[in-house]
Amino acid sequence: MAHSTRTNSPLDQERAPIYETLRSYIAGGTYPFHTPGHKGGRFAPPELVDLWGQPLFDYDLPAMTATDNLLHPTHCVVEAQALAAELFSAAATFYTGGGATTAIAAMILAAVPPGGTILLPRNVHRSVASALVLSPRDDADAKERLLAGLREVSAKTRAAGKSAIAEATHLLQPAV
Repeated sequence: MAHSTRTNSPLDQERAPIYETLRSYIAGGTYPFHTPGHKGGRFAPPELVDLWGQPLFDYDLPAMTATDNLLHPTHCVVEAQALAAELFSAAATFYTGGGATTAIAAMILAAVPPGGTILLPRNVHRSVASALVLSPRDDADAKERLLAGLREVSAKTRAAGKSAIAEATHLLQPAV
C-alpha cells in the first residue's frame, strides 16, 4: 500500500495536490460515464445547482485512477499526505474516509497490540468501544465481558437518559 512518509527535503506547502488533480480532471472535459449520477450537475435538479453552485457538482468525483483513491493512493493523495506529514512534523499521515469513527478505530487497532492496555476516560466516544470490540484479544472471555457489560449498562443508562458508552468504560478493566 502506498503511503506518505516524510522526506528530508522541504516540500512546497503552497501546493494542494488533490485539488490540483480534480481541477485538471474537470478542465479535461471528460464526459463522466462514472458515478455520481448527476454527471457534473447535468442531471441534478436546477434548483439544487442554483442553491449549492456548479462547483459542488463539478468536484463531486469518485475515487478512480484519474482522481486517486484513499484505499490505495498512488499519486495526488500520496503527495497530499506527504505535505501533511511534513506540516505536522509527523513520520507519516493517512487520510481516511468514513469520518472520525473509522479513523479512531484505525488508530486504536494500529497502536494497541493484541492483549495491550489502553487508558481511556469515562466519556470516550462510542467508536472507541467499537474499536475495542473489534480488536484481537488473547482473552476471549474479556471480549464477552465487554459486550455483556455494554449491553447491561446500555439498558440501564438508556432508561436514565445517559450515554451508555460513557458509563461502560469501567468494564474494560481486566477481571481480577
